[in-house]
Amino acid sequence: MRRVGTVVVLFAILLIPTHAFSQSSSRIILLDTFGDYKKGENVFVFGELAQVSPDLYVVTQIVNPNGDLCQIQQLKPLSDGNFVTDPIPLTGKICGLTGKYDVRIFYGDYTASSSFNVKNEKLQEKSSKDYLGSAVSLIESKISS
Repeated sequence: MRRVGTVVVLFAILLIPTHAFSQSSSRIILLDTFGDYKKGENVFVFGELAQVSPDLYVVTQIVNPNGDLCQIQQLKPLSDGNFVTDPIPLTGKICGLTGKYDVRIFYGDYTASSSFNVKNEKLQEKSSKDYLGSAVSLIESKISS
């Protein structure tokens, strides 16, 4: 009797498609939790794809608080599934508004979404002296390590 039960279980496992046992996690994983940004900052959208198809592109859309399309980019993912957009500047009449922005990622039939906020605070622009100081600090820290 025990043998018949084992055979039935093994037979049932063979009949169930293998994809039923695979993880059904998201095909697009955004690797940033975003948060709050100041006007004038740059946003990068980056993530990872569960499976890469050589003929598909990642399409990234940023929609401003008024529902207007602020930015759209189409990019080819790396062979390991990672992708990153060009910098998206939060400036101007469309992308420099205060409020909640929606991030939408499309890859074939799969989508992912997130959001971030732009505060009513302007990014303090750095002078060339500030950039030089940052570079010197970075080099000093690398040398000391």
